[in-house]
Formats: sequence, structure tokens, C-alpha cells
Amino acid sequence: MPRLLLFSIAWLFVSAPLQARDLVLEHATMVDLDQFGTSGRDVHDAVVVVRDGHVVAAGARRRVAVPAGALHVDLRGKWIIPGLIDGFSSQLDTGQAFAQLAMGVTTISQTADDDPRRGLYAPASPQPHMRRLSDVVGHDGKGLGDQAGYGELHDRGRRLPDVELAADMDRKIGRGVAGFMLMYPLDDAQVAAAVRHARTRGLFTIGELGHASYAKAAAAGVDAFIHTSRIELELTPPDLHEAVAQTPFLPATAPLTRRYSEFLATLDTDGPAFHAYAATLVRHGTALMPTLAIATTYLPDTPNPWASKIGPLIARQSIRHLPFDEHTGRAPVPADAPADYGAVREARARKSIATMHAFHQAGVHFLAGSGAVAFGVLPGWGLHRELELLVQSGLTPREALAAASTNFAERFRWRDVGRIAPGHRADIVVLNADPTRDIRNAEAIDAVYLDGERLDLSRLLAWRPAS
Repeated sequence: MPRLLLFSIAWLFVSAPLQARDLVLEHATMVDLDQFGTSGRDVHDAVVVVRDGHVVAAGARRRVAVPAGALHVDLRGKWIIPGLIDGFSSQLDTGQAFAQLAMGVTTISQTADDDPRRGLYAPASPQPHMRRLSDVVGHDGKGLGDQAGYGELHDRGRRLPDVELAADMDRKIGRGVAGFMLMYPLDDAQVAAAVRHARTRGLFTIGELGHASYAKAAAAGVDAFIHTSRIELELTPPDLHEAVAQTPFLPATAPLTRRYSEFLATLDTDGPAFHAYAATLVRHGTALMPTLAIATTYLPDTPNPWASKIGPLIARQSIRHLPFDEHTGRAPVPADAPADYGAVREARARKSIATMHAFHQAGVHFLAGSGAVAFGVLPGWGLHRELELLVQSGLTPREALAAASTNFAERFRWRDVGRIAPGHRADIVVLNADPTRDIRNAEAIDAVYLDGERLDLSRLLAWRPAS
């Protein structure tokens, strides 16, 4: 019998009264994450009223009418934040879903199902809310074979005109896709066409570009760019840019990979090219989702994800792309790697943090995405690691929390998650310590509410994958 069947939904949620009642969470400090985390107008002795899984009122006690007969929960001495959002993650099984929830992650953008480093989405109950992603490549690879790479698809595939590009996107929307990854083979005109069509359908776009210009894509309205090494591609010399666009996923020990890593480790963030690029992002409101959690796995202070509280929930075989060593907590080193492999990767990682710091100083806004489960990053753990790295990149703890909540409402136009506000889902994380003082306090989780129901965290964390 599958392990999931041993657990009923009621077993995983704290028991609720048989008759539906309003829920009132009171006396906590409600952390203000508006204005990209710069507002700071926390509400002390807050009241949050929940009905039918949604927030119907939230604010200072003197301004909120408390309904008669409601179930009251005293959160005196606690802090409450919206359920966290991981903008680029995976859910491949029940353990991964429970790991996300136990770490306060109540919404994820599920990576595309054809991502070979991760795997296929698998439903679970309970699970975070899903925003499914799909790729847009803009070329028909018919006749090229299943193993054709992005470069071959760009060079030899049939370029789709706008009408066919839109039809391809509509087919994916019909299968439940909520957002699009705009990928390497697209040219500038196709990026603009894809953005226009996504906007007409109310969907968001993330650029992981190669042949198209990031600056032009920002002007076209792409909502966010992802991965430090792709965000920085705009600043590379033309020949290196073309080579990476053609073959973006070479082995870690390939000569081009090393050349690109060495270039990024010395990227000039003081020159006019960088400042012009950053200004373009600010002007057009394009956010960055750097996925630093997967870019910095070779830093010596990276904690061992297997030793975290959600480590036991994760089936080892489900992390098939570069899993951390369970005992040492170190990222793997290829057998054919040169002696300085780790040093090169570490230098690149440190520079990635410094580069994101420079973007932040320029006024660019950020979204939090962990990249789990690639590069050994575990679900739930990875989002909190990302928050720590964003703080290392110059964001305040409040700004980092906004990157995992309210910023998605601003940049992806999500109106039902990311805030504790009327009309939003009642996805709420209760903390035992002030997360605005230390981002690590975001892991001091007392309770998680999903659609207004309190999860039983102890039972989520007690779950184990079948051996």
C-alpha cells in the first residue's frame, strides 16, 4: 500500500470543529512586507479574520470587527508573515511537498516537466499551491531528433511565426500552465511576441535567454530573469555570449564552462555597461530571480541540507542531479575535475553574490526561487537558503521576505497569495522570533496555515519515504 494512503488529510491538519466557524488569529505582530520590503509599518496586536479559506479582514485590533462565535487563537509574542513563495522549485513526490509546507512554503512555481535535472511533478495531499511552468522555445525541432540541443534547434529548427507561437502557448495553457519560461533559442522579436501573448492571457513570463538580448527583453516586458549565470550573460563579450547561448548546459569540467566561470568571477560591476543594464531593469520593472541557492553550493559555509529538519522527508533517489554528500554535506566534485575546480567555483559563487549586491544597490527588485531540486538543493530548505543568500547580497531581511511573498504580487500580478490581506488565501506562517531582525528567524516556525487550516507540523515532519 502506498505510504500516502496511510495518512488522511484530516490526520495532517489540526482537527477543526464539525461546523464551519470563522477563525480569528490575534495579538501577533503582523510583519509589513509591502513596497518591496521597504515599508516597515508592522501591525502590533494584529487581528486576522479567516473565513472559507480566505482572509476577510486584517489589521490593528481597533480597526477590525471580530465576528461573534469565531474560533480565537492567541498568538501573543509571535510574528506572522504570508505563506512563503518559491518561484522556481519542484515537487516530485509526497515527501517534497511536506518538506515545502513544513518550512512555510505554501506556493511554488513548479519547474517545467521536461527539465531533465529535476523530474515530473507529482501531486500530494496536502501540498503547496501550484503555478505550473512551461518552456517557450519558438522553433519546431521536427526532424532534428530527440537529442537536439538548444543551439541546433536555433540554427536548424523552423522558426515559429507569431501566430504559431501563440497557438503553442495556448495549448500549454489548456493543460494548466500558469507561466512561461522564455528559453535560449528565441530571438528578440519572438520574446516580445511571447510576452504580449502571455499578458493577454494573464500569465507571467521568466526569461532564461540565450540568443535574445536581456535588455531588449526587459523593454518588451518580461517579468523576471532567472539564474545568476544567465542574468550576467548580457554583459559577456559577443563570442562568449554566442557560445554559451548555443551550448548552455555543458559539463562542469568543459573548457567553455571554465572560461565562462572565470569571466563571471571577474565581472565588472562598476563600468558603464553594467550600470546601463541595471538601469534598464529598473526602468522597465524587471525583477531578478538569481537562484543563488544553486549557484553557491561550493561555498564552504553552505550548510548540509540532509542535516536539516526536512532532510529525513526526502527520498535520496529523488535528488538525481548533483546531490550533496549525506555525511560531509559537500557538493560533489567530478572525477575528472582539475585541482583548482573547487576554487574556481567558489570564486564564481562569491562574485555572483557581489553582482546581485550591485544590482540591488542600483534599485533592481528581487524574487526568491531556490532552483530545487537541481544541484542537490532540497525543497523547503532551499528557499530559506535563498533568503539567507539574498541578505548576503545586500537585501535587508524584510526585503528578502518580500522577495518570497509580496513581490510576486507586484511583478507576476498574483492577487490571491503573498499577502495577509482581504481576498487573499489564508496562507499564514506563525513565527516564534522576529524575522526582520535576523532572516534565520524565518525558520523559527510555530505554525503554518494553508487555506485557513492549521497544518500538523509534527506529523508532516514525522513522515518518511518508503525504503
